[in-house]
Amino acid sequence: MEKQNIIGRYNKLIKIGPKSDISKQARGLEFEKLVCQLFEIEKLLLRYPYHTDDNRAEQIDGAIKINNRIILLEVKWVESGLAASDLYAFIGKIENKLQGTIGLFISKETLSDNFLNAIVKGRRRNTIVIHGDDIQHIFLHNFSLKNYINFLIEIYSCDNVLHYPANKFLRHKKLLKVENIITTASTEMLKKEKIKKFFLIVNRKKELDESTVDVEVEDFTKPEKIYILKYLIRKYSEYRIASEGIFTGSLYNRATNSSTAIKCILSDKYYVESTADEYFRLLIEIKSIYYLIPLFWNKYQSIYKNNYQKNEINKSIINIFENIMGDWESENIVTNVIEEIWEQLNYNQKERAYCKYIEIYLDRNRKSKFDQKRFAYKLIESEFESNKNNFIKSYLNKKIEKDINDFSIVEEDINNEVFSYLHKYDRLLNEIEITEKNGQFELARIRW
Repeated sequence: MEKQNIIGRYNKLIKIGPKSDISKQARGLEFEKLVCQLFEIEKLLLRYPYHTDDNRAEQIDGAIKINNRIILLEVKWVESGLAASDLYAFIGKIENKLQGTIGLFISKETLSDNFLNAIVKGRRRNTIVIHGDDIQHIFLHNFSLKNYINFLIEIYSCDNVLHYPANKFLRHKKLLKVENIITTASTEMLKKEKIKKFFLIVNRKKELDESTVDVEVEDFTKPEKIYILKYLIRKYSEYRIASEGIFTGSLYNRATNSSTAIKCILSDKYYVESTADEYFRLLIEIKSIYYLIPLFWNKYQSIYKNNYQKNEINKSIINIFENIMGDWESENIVTNVIEEIWEQLNYNQKERAYCKYIEIYLDRNRKSKFDQKRFAYKLIESEFESNKNNFIKSYLNKKIEKDINDFSIVEEDINNEVFSYLHKYDRLLNEIEITEKNGQFELARIRW
């Protein structure tokens, strides 16, 4: 059987609509069969779906063997309502087997965070989960399930990671090919032996120190150092994205080594000025990733003030801030930049950021000693921002309108809801002027 045949059958299966004659159970069984055949193609399948021989007659959806490790399968295609109890039942089956046996839970649909958290709740982990977007990747022609599962076993054995997506694994696999760094570049610069040697040190050394960097680049010309810097700034972001949430392994080492090399070379102002355009270009392009900010912004901030792309840079920083909300450490880092450039932001950029700082201001779990909370107080409880009144009113009105739509508030409940909002947001309301017209608060006039 060829893998292309399995992929073709899978593609037909996912196109079947809800009104088809095929039942959900039949669809699930076919999906289960296709998954087992994927493992069979890679010569990993030990057993197709079976029932255990004891009186309990447990259903096992298949068994595979990778590097002498037995892995039992549970394969699900449930559109909604897959409960943690399904996972616990499968974990129970694993725990009844010989120690060292692990489970692989495969779900066509995306599983909730609560479901994933149940994997490690109060017990030693013995189950790997592949789900949601991972499925489309494992049915790609060149995807290796053996390599992916081996990688997951290594990651989950070394780090507290709930789930490592297949698309990130593919990116990881691509970046790990050191030969790409040496053979695929189109520039003559990368063909120089001393530059090849330097990149090999960055990629292979477990922990790179600044003294090693100084020794290695001592004889490099200025153009060579500029080339190295631009290359590493670009690669640093890629390594950090691929190693996100993981604090061991080769990609994490490459990220930390790259940052060490970059900071070391950037100690000379000449190289800061020579690479600023590359830094800001990447900052604009990689809108959702903040990794380029904490380590390098302080080197380039003086050049930012005269940069012709300032508006695009500002927009990217606000995008980054919106994307990292909830990650308190990252919020603090980006807040330092936003505070510095605040007067350079346009009205729309300020309003977007201000609304996020209102959320931080209202969150009683955040402590005022941290930068994000401190700046939120500065924005809201002082006259630092001249548009403060408009921003707060806009925020509150949007919240009210959203709640009306989300909870279908009826006319007779309006007065109670107004009172509820006035009570909930009393700290904000103390900071703005609220007028009353015809017995109604101006704040609540969008729909009420």
